[in-house]
Amino acid sequence: MKNFFSLLILLLPVMGIAQTSPSTPAKQTRLENMLGKSGYEFSKAADNVFVCTQEGKNMKELVIIATEADDITVLFCVIKEKSSEGMTVSQYKQLLKLALEYDKVKIGLDDEDSLMIRVDYSTRLVDLDDLILGLNNLSAASDEAYAIVVKK
Repeated sequence: MKNFFSLLILLLPVMGIAQTSPSTPAKQTRLENMLGKSGYEFSKAADNVFVCTQEGKNMKELVIIATEADDITVLFCVIKEKSSEGMTVSQYKQLLKLALEYDKVKIGLDDEDSLMIRVDYSTRLVDLDDLILGLNNLSAASDEAYAIVVKK
């Protein structure tokens, strides 16, 4: 699963993040349908991968990625690549405290030490209200985490 997200992060710039218009309209997936009703403006980046850009108070451009894989729906945002370089113990403590402030939010480092915020749901159980709460918490936690990481 970790390799899937690492590969996804590397491929997003190559995929152009922009939605292309297919010659024949495809049937919307359940996730795509809920994202369309969420109040967030997502575009399709690849099969079952959707991207939304938000402006935060601290982070000028929050890129939120939504996807489904192996019966799990994942929302995530990469805060900073190679974030562990130069981070203090105090910053790590602040991030751990931040993780407790938001429901269902995970804060962690991937295999390349990129700091990411993520929210996971069982695809079978997630509904629109859960998804909206997850997106709201992900956006807020990502913006706050960015402020912690860039603070010197």
